Amino acid sequence: MKSSIMLGIVLILGIILGAFLGDVLGKYETWEWLNYGKEIGLKEPFILDLYILKLTFSIMINITISSIIGFIIAAFVYKRYI
Repeated sequence: MKSSIMLGIVLILGIILGAFLGDVLGKYETWEWLNYGKEIGLKEPFILDLYILKLTFSIMINITISSIIGFIIAAFVYKRYI
């Protein structure tokens, strides 16, 4: 149980770090390919109105090359050290 939670944390951190580095480096012409990707999710929020309670659901996932690279590096680091 502990190792699967740790794996999840390491992979999420790898995705976040990869996306951050892609965002920073993607501003330069030679590195802009790192920001190539797709957005997946609900562009318009889903609203559930229950008269006394209104719930709004929305989720967007931005998958880029840099976040995939970060995911792969995090998986290798996890496998090597844990």
